[in-house]
Amino acid sequence: PLANTAIVANLPYILPNEVIGDITYEPYGALVGGSDGLTFYRELAKQILALPPANRPQTLLLELHPVTASEVKKTFSPLGTCKIINDSASLARLLIVTPLQP
Repeated sequence: PLANTAIVANLPYILPNEVIGDITYEPYGALVGGSDGLTFYRELAKQILALPPANRPQTLLLELHPVTASEVKKTFSPLGTCKIINDSASLARLLIVTPLQP
């Protein structure tokens, strides 16, 4: 069971039209999160919601793409309180979800 655990994830979130320049040396699948950048976030939320409440992790820490941060927050809001943290450039960069609700 995942109860009393945290999940920390840096999921692929780049939009397909953003794969240019010096990031092209990375594997495409490690960067691009589907056509809207949200494919892997939706799948993670779906998998966690499918768990029995007692087996869900207590905390999620997810790296964000500033462009899709508000959509990711909406995706995970059924799981608990969501807070977006900005990076040093004042861009939305981290989503903290806690506590996860049954």
